[in-house]
Amino acid sequence: MDCMIWQATCGNGVPIGMTKTTIKTRRLRILLGRVQAHPGCCGVVVGMGGVQDCKAKKSQESQKQVHYDYKNRLEDMMRKFSWTLLVLVLVAFSIYAEDEKLLVVGSTKELKGVTAKKIIWKKDGAQMVLVRPYTPVRYEEKKTYDRFGKPSTKKVKVSDSLPSLWFDTTEVTVAQFKKFLAETNHPFDGDLWAKVYKYSPTEKYPMIYVNWHDATAYAKWARKRLPTEKEWEFAARGGLKNKEYPWKYNESLARDYANYYGRDGKDKWEDCAPVGSFKPNGYGLFDMAGNVWEWCQDWYDSDEDARVLRGGHWRNSPTSYLRVANRNCNSPRNGDNSYGFRCCVSGSN
Repeated sequence: MDCMIWQATCGNGVPIGMTKTTIKTRRLRILLGRVQAHPGCCGVVVGMGGVQDCKAKKSQESQKQVHYDYKNRLEDMMRKFSWTLLVLVLVAFSIYAEDEKLLVVGSTKELKGVTAKKIIWKKDGAQMVLVRPYTPVRYEEKKTYDRFGKPSTKKVKVSDSLPSLWFDTTEVTVAQFKKFLAETNHPFDGDLWAKVYKYSPTEKYPMIYVNWHDATAYAKWARKRLPTEKEWEFAARGGLKNKEYPWKYNESLARDYANYYGRDGKDKWEDCAPVGSFKPNGYGLFDMAGNVWEWCQDWYDSDEDARVLRGGHWRNSPTSYLRVANRNCNSPRNGDNSYGFRCCVSGSN
């Protein structure tokens, strides 16, 4: 009977036996049942448009979550990139600042009162390091007697004063020697450049094929000088005593500190190597063994027909040529593909 009443309708579309109010109430109960059956739904909106679909709500929330996750990942990547960029900037600035803070000195007079241990020499732009500080005259009290036999003391000089000593950290480069030639009228055979470039192909390599007169002329232009043989050996030892080489241990470490015959380890060059390519000695001086022989001030012996060369060079084998005490010489008029030099200056108190 209920089925018949539900199916039969009046002219206005309302089932027989049921009023409009009854039908609305029943529909509301059905909707409430659906809400209870789906507790994850955010709610039901009843009005002109009817009911908003729960699946649409969930889809929108899912899209919002994906957008939020993407935004977080993007922000995290930006933060990492910013920190990386900041580190790179700080590293670059520290390198720049290290060069910037070095004192520029133009003459030996300007060395007076300098407390830094590394400087830039103004004329040729070379870095120089202090290998020996100024040492004043040293006296000692000595007990003695006067002419009447009475005990007394007097000052006795033990050692003379020594000026500070500064050395170029590297051998004079091709670039520095070109600057010297450009600012002076010093004669230099143009045909030698083809030979120079064969073994020292860029401006960062040591200047070679220079004789003793070329080296002393450069030093005079730069307001510096060539070291004496004694000064050179003192600097080459780097503060070490009773050692054969300019490094702490035996010849097995030679490839870390010197460019000599063959290639192995840090030594990747058959000929000359760019200056400063190996480890420095204790004073911060590079290539005090190997690469090129270095001219010194002194005559080799009393005959006074040859000047001293020290340090060994890239063609030397065995490593005995790299010993600090090893000596060589040649006529001051001769140059060679293994002859170069570095300069030094003496300061005061």
